[in-house]
Amino acid sequence: STLSSVRRERKWRKRFVVILVVHFVGWLANMAQVFYWTAFLHGQTLSIGKLKLRVAYLGLALGAVVAVSTSVLLRSLNARFGPTVIYFVGEMILMGAFILLNVTGDGVGTIIVGGISGLSYVIHVNNPFVILRAGPNEDDDAPDKSNAWVVSLISAAMPAAQIVVGMVSGFLLDLVFHGNFVHFFTAVGIAGLVVNLVCATYLIKTRNFWLPPHLVETLP
Repeated sequence: STLSSVRRERKWRKRFVVILVVHFVGWLANMAQVFYWTAFLHGQTLSIGKLKLRVAYLGLALGAVVAVSTSVLLRSLNARFGPTVIYFVGEMILMGAFILLNVTGDGVGTIIVGGISGLSYVIHVNNPFVILRAGPNEDDDAPDKSNAWVVSLISAAMPAAQIVVGMVSGFLLDLVFHGNFVHFFTAVGIAGLVVNLVCATYLIKTRNFWLPPHLVETLP
């Protein structure tokens, strides 16, 4: 009926808004890492024989390896656990990794944090499109107009986050955190965890968390 169709449309739009918020916050965290990771670990090295390797680069390299490995497994993970579950877990893993810096400091343990960020990154850039594949009627893929809308706004979240981090983070790092990168990343991680938990709880309570089973079974 027309009434039920309108309700499904509203439900889908709410899901879209929530996923967009989570995605934007995820990009804020990723941009913070991109902007400040090498500055945070400036000069830190790991000696292997006569080789001296920069810890920052080792972490980023491990993150790349983990990202490639995760991309191979992501389809089966989404099909097994559901793309929404995997998405929120991936986002919260990144935020938790930032908090883990309180344990690693700026030492070699940050290599592991860099690896964890690679796991999260693949999920971050892929799963919003999978989750929002279910259209307003939830009996087929999203219609073309919804697909275009989703792609444009989800894609715009990255440059928008880059602008915000570029304009604001320097002031926060200097004036609020007094140049302490660990405290800065910890604050980003805690804020991100809070946003993710609130958004996931909202989707669950509004019965908007799980995709229709027939769509999960035919995930791309």
